[in-house]
Amino acid sequence: SDLTNFTLDYSAHVPIGDPSGFGGVQFFYHLESPVTVPASITINVAGGSEQECSTFGGSVVTLTADTTVPEGDAISSISWTINDVAAGTGDSIDAFLSLGLNTISADLLTTLGQTASDSTSVTIQDTIPPEISAGFFHEQTGDPVSQITHSDRVVINYSAQDMCDSEPSVSAMMGAAVSDGHVFNVTTSGKLILKEVESLDLGVSAIDASGNKSHKDMTLIVTP
Repeated sequence: SDLTNFTLDYSAHVPIGDPSGFGGVQFFYHLESPVTVPASITINVAGGSEQECSTFGGSVVTLTADTTVPEGDAISSISWTINDVAAGTGDSIDAFLSLGLNTISADLLTTLGQTASDSTSVTIQDTIPPEISAGFFHEQTGDPVSQITHSDRVVINYSAQDMCDSEPSVSAMMGAAVSDGHVFNVTTSGKLILKEVESLDLGVSAIDASGNKSHKDMTLIVTP
């Protein structure tokens, strides 16, 4: 073949003594024809078929079409669909793929009416747990503190951020290391008055929509 024409020559013979009775018969076959290259399209996904979620709810992924058209023909259009919804046209698009399995299709049409299509799937997954921010802060200055006296007052702040989930669930618990005989008074407002406590322990937990969990522990030293 010279990429525009091909020839095929084939020869064979029936073995001598073949039980068919055609032993020694020769056979020759010759073909010549122009080469016809059909239109084709293949989808390439930047980053592969499994990708980590990179923004709230999914990721933006670059999709590119590799195409072949016969000599004398040309591309008329390339149309994209994602999960059966039109997503754009052209050789390449940047598409938002949501968390989970996404089905991508590309359809090629040439100026002479040939068509071709390809499809693939991309899974966007979330495997990274939320990132927790937490701490004890001076009530008046707002500065972070790790040690206070019994007369000081602090504010507890905590939050969680997640790349894929805009509102991860976050909760916190605080406890105190105690000794036998420690006394805790409760005021009418429901607040605890801690006496002789040497430290306060803060535990913050977070979980995102995909079930990824994280936890952070902090300790505040309390001095006389």
